[in-house]
Amino acid sequence: MAGNSKAAGCLTLFAILAVVGGCMRLFGYETESEKAAAIAETARAAGLPDLVGKSLTEAQNTARTMDIRLDDEGIGMISSCHDKTDCIIFRMSPKPGAVVEKFGEASVTWATSEERTWYNKHRKMPKVVGWSEEKAERFFEPVEAAVDDTATRESRKVPAGKHLVLAQSPKAGKPLKLGQKIKLVIGYNYESSTSTGDMRYGNTDIDVHVGDGGESRFCSRRWWC
Repeated sequence: MAGNSKAAGCLTLFAILAVVGGCMRLFGYETESEKAAAIAETARAAGLPDLVGKSLTEAQNTARTMDIRLDDEGIGMISSCHDKTDCIIFRMSPKPGAVVEKFGEASVTWATSEERTWYNKHRKMPKVVGWSEEKAERFFEPVEAAVDDTATRESRKVPAGKHLVLAQSPKAGKPLKLGQKIKLVIGYNYESSTSTGDMRYGNTDIDVHVGDGGESRFCSRRWWC
C-alpha cells in the first residue's frame, strides 16, 4: 500500500507541475532560456546587422544574442587582439541582411587602432626598394601582421655584408587598402669583397609569390615569417 501511495503521489505532483507549466505558457509566462531563444530567432529572421565599424566585443555580443558562431581574424596570421574594444571590424561575411541559421557561422576581419592609423597615414605604397632591412622593419612594425610573405635572396647587387630590400609588392605608388597584404624580397651578400656592389635594380616590383630563398633576419626577431 505504501508503494502505491508513493507512486500515486509522484503522479499527482507530475500532473500538478504539468498543469502549472501549461498555465504559465497560457498566460504568457516563459523561462529565461525560452525568452532568449525567442529573441535569437527574431534576430536571425531579421538578418545579420552591419558589423563593419563595430568592435570585436560588439560583434561577439551580437552573435551570442543570435545564437550563431562568429569566426574572427586580424589582418594576418600572427594578429592578436589584446583589447576587443580596440579591434574594429572592417570586413564581414556573409553581407549585412543575410539570414544565418541557428548555430550557423559569420566571419569578420578586424584591425587594431595602431594598424588603422598606419593604413590611414599611408594611403599609397611607398618605394621601399633599396631600404635597409632594419629600416623596413621599423617602418612596417605597426602592420607586421600584414607583411605575410618575405623571402631572402643572395645578390651581387647588394654591398657586401648588407641586407637590403630588393623587391616589393604592391608596387610603389599603388593604393593601399586597410588590411592589404605586403610582400618583400630581402637581398644579402656575404662576399668578403670590399666592392660596394651595383644597386641598379632591374624589376623591383613583384606581384606574385616570391618563393623561399632563405630566412630573413626579420624571422629571427619575431617578424612575419
